[in-house]
Amino acid sequence: MNLVSIIIPTFNRAHLITETLDSVLAQTYTKWECVVVDDGSTDNTKSVLQNYIKKDSRIKFIERPINRLKGANVCRNYGLEHSKGDYIQWFDSDDIMLSEFLESKVKLLQNTNYDYLITLTQDFKHPNINDSLEINSKYYTFDKFKITHYNYCTQKLNWLTPDLFVKRQLSKQIKYNENLHSGQEFNFNCKLTAISENALLKQVVLTKRRMHDDSVKGNLIKKPQQYIYERGLIYYYNWLDLKKLKSLTTVDTIPYFFNQTVNNSINMEVDYPIKRILIISFEFLRLGQIKSMVLYLTYQFTGRIFNKGYIFRKLFLKSLQK
Repeated sequence: MNLVSIIIPTFNRAHLITETLDSVLAQTYTKWECVVVDDGSTDNTKSVLQNYIKKDSRIKFIERPINRLKGANVCRNYGLEHSKGDYIQWFDSDDIMLSEFLESKVKLLQNTNYDYLITLTQDFKHPNINDSLEINSKYYTFDKFKITHYNYCTQKLNWLTPDLFVKRQLSKQIKYNENLHSGQEFNFNCKLTAISENALLKQVVLTKRRMHDDSVKGNLIKKPQQYIYERGLIYYYNWLDLKKLKSLTTVDTIPYFFNQTVNNSINMEVDYPIKRILIISFEFLRLGQIKSMVLYLTYQFTGRIFNKGYIFRKLFLKSLQK
């Protein structure tokens, strides 16, 4: 039997993670390790995990080192570093696995040439797991679009964190971007699909996702300016990360994310970092778009310093159309 590593980042979820861990313990497939990485919880997460470790040594609890950045992405990367499985299953500390979750995934992916598997998730309304909601039809558009790098990056299709089941050798080539506080799975999957589009799709529900207000995206939407800023950060790091991969599949998505980054950066409602403005400017220079670079810089500095210069914004946008 192949070993499956389940990697779960957690922060102050002692009141929810018990249901998640119970669903792990109920798996019909038995050769797994569950690596729970704590992000500095201040509740009784540690004692809850210690009780579970006494029940089953396959559950492991590690804490994010204090010399590493705080965040779920760091915890995921740290968990991967401490995992040993042939397959990697990312999971969240408030979601629920159906009992056949691991067995179904292993059976589907083992003895195939596919690099990863995509399955489905159904939402439920917290706190009642039996109060089922939609099967995320806004994400699952597989009947219309193939799983390709371009289709994923432009969000013609999507999947959720627990839907992805990856062979270890591919997972080791990709890291979660530790500078992101939201959209981390999007960034990860953009890199995943850039490296390999060799995915197996099985449209079967194997996960229950808890819907509640205490989510990163939910909290961001309540803060419009912060949401715009974080969205821009996702585009920015997708652009930079995909450039580093130098994959043939990114020929269209690198310009796509650069354009999205630029569009976000000219929103004066957002306090955009000077360093990022300069990096974008140098990209225009590298592309030989000198006029666009000059107009972009002029607009950024006149707009942000003097709250004027919107004529330069108009001229800059016009220059991009040529």
